[in-house]
Amino acid sequence: MLSTSSQSVLASRTSDFILRHSGWFIGTVLALTVLFALPIVFMAPPGPASQDPGGPVFDLLETVNQRFPPRIHVTTFIVEDPQGDILRQQPLWELYQNERKLRASDLGSLLYSGYDADRERQILGIYTIADAVQNLFLLDPSTATSLKTATDDQVKAAISRILDSPTGRPLRGSLSKDASFQTKIVDGQEINSWSSAAFSAFVASDNEMLGGGPLTISLTGDDVTLGKERFNRRVREILQTEQSSYQLWGVALDVNLVSQEQGKTAIPFIAATVVLVLVVVGVTLRSLGIAGLAFLGLLMLFVWLKGLTILVGLGSSLILDLIVPIAMISLGVDFLIHAVARYREETRRVAEPSLALRAGFTGVIGALTLAMLSDGIAFLANLTSGIETVIGFGIGAGIAVLSSYVIMGMFLPLVIMRLDQRRLKSSPQHGRAFGDAQEPVSAGSTSAPPTGLASAAIAGAVLEMARHRWAVLPIAAVLTAAATLLAFQLEPNLDVKDFFDSESDLVIGLDKLDQHTAAALSGEPAVIYIRGDLTTPESLAAIRDLLDRLSENSRLGQAEDGQVSLYARTLFQLLSRVTENPYARSQVLAKSRVDITDENGDQIPDSPGQVQAAFDYMVRHGVPLNESTMVYDSIQVRETLHYDPSQSGEQEIILVVGVLGSRQQANIGSARQALEQDLDPMRQVPSISFVGLTGSPFTREATLQATTRALNVSLPVAVAACLILLAFWMRSVTLAVVTIIPIGLVVSWLYAFMYVAGYSLNFVTATIAAVSIGVGIDYSIHMTQRFREELGRGQGAEEALRAAASGTGVALAGSAGSSVIGFAVMAFAPMPLFSAYGVITAAMIFMAAAAALFVLPSLLLLTHREPKRSS
Repeated sequence: MLSTSSQSVLASRTSDFILRHSGWFIGTVLALTVLFALPIVFMAPPGPASQDPGGPVFDLLETVNQRFPPRIHVTTFIVEDPQGDILRQQPLWELYQNERKLRASDLGSLLYSGYDADRERQILGIYTIADAVQNLFLLDPSTATSLKTATDDQVKAAISRILDSPTGRPLRGSLSKDASFQTKIVDGQEINSWSSAAFSAFVASDNEMLGGGPLTISLTGDDVTLGKERFNRRVREILQTEQSSYQLWGVALDVNLVSQEQGKTAIPFIAATVVLVLVVVGVTLRSLGIAGLAFLGLLMLFVWLKGLTILVGLGSSLILDLIVPIAMISLGVDFLIHAVARYREETRRVAEPSLALRAGFTGVIGALTLAMLSDGIAFLANLTSGIETVIGFGIGAGIAVLSSYVIMGMFLPLVIMRLDQRRLKSSPQHGRAFGDAQEPVSAGSTSAPPTGLASAAIAGAVLEMARHRWAVLPIAAVLTAAATLLAFQLEPNLDVKDFFDSESDLVIGLDKLDQHTAAALSGEPAVIYIRGDLTTPESLAAIRDLLDRLSENSRLGQAEDGQVSLYARTLFQLLSRVTENPYARSQVLAKSRVDITDENGDQIPDSPGQVQAAFDYMVRHGVPLNESTMVYDSIQVRETLHYDPSQSGEQEIILVVGVLGSRQQANIGSARQALEQDLDPMRQVPSISFVGLTGSPFTREATLQATTRALNVSLPVAVAACLILLAFWMRSVTLAVVTIIPIGLVVSWLYAFMYVAGYSLNFVTATIAAVSIGVGIDYSIHMTQRFREELGRGQGAEEALRAAASGTGVALAGSAGSSVIGFAVMAFAPMPLFSAYGVITAAMIFMAAAAALFVLPSLLLLTHREPKRSS
């Protein structure tokens, strides 16, 4: 361990070395900046980092995506009438015209064209109530009209006939949950006159032609997903052409594009944050020139961060690309203000800039180095998370800390010193430091620095609070205990509204979906995966029993007939299309020489061998209706059934159900438990080898659980590592503990604030803990180190605290004030992610400064023991 005197000698020698080679140091930093700019210009940035922590639910989802590729890419819309009834002639005719434009556009070749056997209708990309009404008018000569010329009553009569027919059930299900009808006489006939504020519409496209792969509604950023989202937007633009009597809203059709665009909208607010931070820096240091140099330093920081992250190969993410630079502003400003403020103090004692900087560096370089090391430890503790984006955050923030230390803490003070030397040479009688508004000091002056109003006020407040430590510390303890109770009530949650502007089409579309879709009929898709010998009667009976249990599960969406609502056809639907169709049975017989029979009428072949033959045929050739028409082609079969006929292996199927209320994270856990109970009997069937649960609700739950675990691990790791470092550096466990205590207070206060303010814990806000440790420990270290330094000069405890508060305390307040004001601007950003981060970061910095200025001094006086004097 280093003694205080050894540290002082080491700091002095380090300062001498830096000053003697200041030209080389400045040149090296500038050369490195140019070098780190080269990867930005000439190297392709790494791909997006994964937010997935890995684990069984993610592995199973990858298996499902690989083995059950969707045949159709579905784009969902809500079509709404501002007048409250979309089932009128004018909005339906406008929509129908736009549907025709879509089919005739260059996107028409990408639309799916085929027969929908489940709903018994032909699909040409899109089919809505408008199509059904137009088709009825064209096929029924008695109507003698079309959708273009029909009256509202004629449209109502047509809709009544359509919805009352067996094939009209899917269209009836697409109506708003508030849809209703009243009996009415039209042209002498009694009809059910339906009215509905909206209905849902689906555009079906060929998934393979769009690049293949699964339907993904998450922040991935891969080229295929972005291409599909651009396609979705073009579809929406065409369907919104000249809309005057209806409004069309997309449902989660462009998540990644909106994220990119709203990220760009935050750039002006980040720029405003930088500007305000620089303004406060200029005011704090009373120098417009230094504010300009700080701007140059921040630009260099961004170059170092971006260039090094590309060289290291860190994947791109929202946290790394935007959150880390924001945190870097606060860290860089803190290093700059403390280094330059100390240099300024010394220029009022020593006129020669190099001597003043040497004295300043000797006093502050230890604190800056310790702050840099502790910050790095706090951020690198995130490497324990196991989540690529969080690991990238830890490494990126570590790079940011080191860059801030070099550029803002050492490079800029050296540049300022060189400028002061040049000014003295050109004007020897002008002894004012670079941009300094203070009165010049005569050479050789060793008088104490003048005490300004701010310095006196801060020193007085700090000393007064420390004198009343027996009141301050109990109050802080009570507040922290209460805050801890609130902090533990902070729950993880991941809602789209936490990330996107509530006025954006993306969020409005999801709100419209909730508004118009019956809760019992909706739900976020979740996947049940089943593997085993599914040809046996035991396996098939177990699957039927599972469907019955799912129908009774209140956590899942239900169809109108009371059965579980499924997003994909079942294995039984495939088999029934074979057993009920003589042509399909004949084709199986011709290919396999196995005659398919169904003596008991359960729509399942009578023997395992017959089921096996049906599987073999379906996965190769699909399910035919007749010689010219397919009920399901082989790709559609493989959406439900995965099986390789060339190998005598097991079969795999999926059931896609809807989890209700999944925007509330607590509901997902309850749904998972209920589903696991439904699946348990399946696991007891000998012919079934594996049953699993996956899908976006459960991957999101796993991500949030991993985030919480990472926070629970990285936080104590960071605190413990920083404590060890401080104890080694300060040669005192007591001082290390005293310095680290305010950090614990800040973390507790901060998460209590988040709970009270209505914020939730997610993979972005969880990083605040690491930032709060990094920033908070900076402030505490500077105060403790300055207090130790003043004690080393022979001052008493209160005088040492007054000197620390009037010097370092003022710099700390200026650093915190600049950051708080700057980050508060981000509260006005339209994207809630940045707005929340700005508010939380500003609150965190304020709390860290308050703890360092008003709690830490009380702890320092409480634990300080005056050395015994010899008689």
